[in-house]
Amino acid sequence: MKTKLVCVLFFSFLALSMLPAGFYVRSVSAQARPKIRIEPVQTMKVAVDETFTVNVTVEDCVNVYAVQVYIRYDPDVLEAVSILEGPFLPSFGSTLLLLNETKEDLEATPPFAEVRFIDSLMGDVPGANGSGLLFNVTFRVLSDGSSHLRFVEYVPQSGGDGTYFMDSNYNEIYPELYDAFYGTPITLSASAAKVSVGDNVTLSGQVLGITGALNVSILFRKAGGEWSSLANLTDVSGNFSYVWNAGEAGNFEFKVSTVIEDVPVQSGVVAVTVESAFNVMNYILYIAVAVIVVALLAVFYARRRGRKAPPEMPPSA
Repeated sequence: MKTKLVCVLFFSFLALSMLPAGFYVRSVSAQARPKIRIEPVQTMKVAVDETFTVNVTVEDCVNVYAVQVYIRYDPDVLEAVSILEGPFLPSFGSTLLLLNETKEDLEATPPFAEVRFIDSLMGDVPGANGSGLLFNVTFRVLSDGSSHLRFVEYVPQSGGDGTYFMDSNYNEIYPELYDAFYGTPITLSASAAKVSVGDNVTLSGQVLGITGALNVSILFRKAGGEWSSLANLTDVSGNFSYVWNAGEAGNFEFKVSTVIEDVPVQSGVVAVTVESAFNVMNYILYIAVAVIVVALLAVFYARRRGRKAPPEMPPSA
């Protein structure tokens, strides 16, 4: 009895050994590839024991009937505490959620844990089209570190682990994968938080836990403005620095961006206040005003002292 439920059971990998030889034949769908993303692409660090949630969304889907999604993360940094199905598949029909769990391989190098999400529609219903929220994951932070949130790529015709979809005709669909990152792998600081116009500020930072060299961009903006490029640094493999000259007064913000293993990441924002330079002409003017005020007071005081006292009146008889 070849039904949609057979497809779902195949996704769970529990009933595969029960299928007779030749019963199930897969073909590869020729349709345009949908996209699957982890959003936001970067989650900045939160305190240990705090939680954060990421959404797993899909785009440009055509006739998606079932999905299998594996996401790896660092088990020393994060712990997946909940995985909740989104409205994308249920909105197109009844849904059977077969697998919703995490697995760990602490013996691997480096060790990893996986979120495993397997979901399918049921019955004779059309597959899902378009875009939407597939599921979300809430992580608890275990340590002060950073972690990739990376889809496991499925190897076609392997029958193994990984991320892929199926349409209502049992064709495999291989989506484009867009990973994400938790934490702040780049630090940034400024040599001074408050300077005067014309002063230099050294912006320095470090790329953490990354092997190999990266190209990093330093971005800046004046408060309320748009971000723009300040400098591009190449072959950064550890510490980096850049000297910025404060050319005008105002409140400025800086950050660093780069791409780590195809994932765009950014540092935290650093603020610098630039005050107007000391003006010599204003200083002279202030002194002149002070001298005039002192002189006027001196004249006024001298005149008061120079006045003669009125003659005394003789006592009346």
